[in-house]
Amino acid sequence: MTQRERNLVRRSEKFAKANECVHDKTLQRRFELRFLSLDCPDANGDMRDYGDCGRAARRLFASLDEPFRRHVRELRFREALRKLERHPELQKTLVAIRRFRQRQKIFSALKIKANVYRERFSQLTKLLEILT
Repeated sequence: MTQRERNLVRRSEKFAKANECVHDKTLQRRFELRFLSLDCPDANGDMRDYGDCGRAARRLFASLDEPFRRHVRELRFREALRKLERHPELQKTLVAIRRFRQRQKIFSALKIKANVYRERFSQLTKLLEILT
């Protein structure tokens, strides 16, 4: 490579850095920085993800499906309560599990100890045919 070519390369690198510095201050660059992906660079090693890879579509589908999923969840819960008609203490346990989710809160709400809860929970899973 001749001296002239080396100077041209240095000059083009200098101007490229200057252009990048100016571009970093634009709205477009701020928009591009939102897509910074630290977990998975693209094939060229670029850490920017210029497409959302379907994340927006998945968010849209989830928001559209949420009312249906909530309705199905409620129907399943009612059916589970119906199956437990002959076992009022298990119905109370199931309602407490759905309401509180944390074991200590369930124990205090039902006023039972851990061993009683474990026994009721195993009965629930057997009666409702739930695999744990």
